Amino acid sequence: MTDDTARRVEPGPNRLASACAALYEGHPHAVLVVDASGHVLHANPSAGWLGAVPGQRLLDLLPATGPERSAPLDEALRAGIAWTGTLGVQAADGSLPSVCLRLLAAQRGDDSDGARVCIVERHGLTDRLPALLWSVDTEFGCTWVNHAVVAYTGLAPDELLGPRWLECVHPQDRERCLGIFKTSQDANLPFSLDLRLRRHDAAYRCHLVQATPLGSGYGGVSIDIEERHQLETQLAEHTEMRRRNDVRQGQFLSSLTHELRSPLEPISNVASVLRTLELDNPTLLRLREILERQVARMRRVLDDLIDVTQALQGELTLVRQPVRIDEVLEAALGQNQRSLDAMGQQVKLSLPARSIVIEGDSVRLAQMLSNLLANASKFSAEATTIGISVSAFDDRLRIGVKDSGRGIDADFLSKVFDLFAQETREPRRGLGVGLTLARRIAQYHGGDIVAHSAGLGEGAEFVVTLPLAPAAVLRQGASRSASAKPVEAAVGMARR
Repeated sequence: MTDDTARRVEPGPNRLASACAALYEGHPHAVLVVDASGHVLHANPSAGWLGAVPGQRLLDLLPATGPERSAPLDEALRAGIAWTGTLGVQAADGSLPSVCLRLLAAQRGDDSDGARVCIVERHGLTDRLPALLWSVDTEFGCTWVNHAVVAYTGLAPDELLGPRWLECVHPQDRERCLGIFKTSQDANLPFSLDLRLRRHDAAYRCHLVQATPLGSGYGGVSIDIEERHQLETQLAEHTEMRRRNDVRQGQFLSSLTHELRSPLEPISNVASVLRTLELDNPTLLRLREILERQVARMRRVLDDLIDVTQALQGELTLVRQPVRIDEVLEAALGQNQRSLDAMGQQVKLSLPARSIVIEGDSVRLAQMLSNLLANASKFSAEATTIGISVSAFDDRLRIGVKDSGRGIDADFLSKVFDLFAQETREPRRGLGVGLTLARRIAQYHGGDIVAHSAGLGEGAEFVVTLPLAPAAVLRQGASRSASAKPVEAAVGMARR
């Protein structure tokens, strides 16, 4: 050491402080030299943001740091051991940035006088994050917040410390918030909850709060989810409104079908009387046939309305038993025989070699396929062919009903099964309940129906999938299969 250097070294207790000042003059982080009791002896230029002055206690720079959090640091100071922790400090500008405080082990020697080197590394990232970051002690008092909390609340940092921050929580949420915190703290577990926090403009906005234990308190983040909360509320209200509308619609349809069914019986009785009077009167004969035909049509419409109402309200009952799909097809074709003949339309069947058995209600399944066949006939031209294909794969049955009619527009395809849905307002298109009912019947059987179409003029195909009968059901239905009529007979009838 030269004489000039020796003259610059101050004697006594300040020797280590002077040496540290020279050593850490250009250090990028705040460096403090403190004594064994934690009083500041020296601060480097990079510590200017802290505003630390000689003689100030290190713990005074840590606002709202309770005994639980300060005890480990205080013990490390007195024992001369190294210590590292994340804390919130009071900066000179009043902010409360999060820092990593690293206390180096004490130097050994007579001239160290128990002085310690403390490096304070500011977490600049936390002040740039839009999320609200914070930490609380074991009493749920705030010990640190990032800049986003100050900007959101419009309060000064010292106004948020301790229990005062709870004033920002909506009064209706405070008790629940404290209860969850205390329960989680007793179990030393992280917690998550929704609560409303008051903004600087006095508006309360919903936040998602997630926190994790830090040993002597909790650290957490609060994320503004007000927009998501409003969307969820609107969705819940919309769902409830639809549920109420469905109930009212069901009640209306029940009343309507009852009122319309009442006059049908007298009209049907009149037709019976006309039968006894017509004799050789061709006019009465034609009138009676027209009357009976329209009464039957009205009954079918009312029956569909009743069935679809029950299906939508979950009141449709099924009589389950082993059912051969060819028998179901025969019944569906028979129900549409007259309309198919009137349009000159044919049905082309494609069936597997072996008979396929499913478990379900044969009457309802025939009704389902009859509605699909009637829909294909309704939207197809005269003298055209409707294809029905049946196949089985894995444990599912597939039935496709395909026509070459007007097709379905892409915009309407997703609405085709909606109740009363009408792509066109032509009178002969019906009420728009047949497809809704058909799909509900398939769903009641554990299956579904999907619609396919390449667009207008390209025809359409409705594909039914249903679960095949399990082995036990197949054994149960084996005795019935011998007496079943082949479906080809129905196909022949449809083609005549």
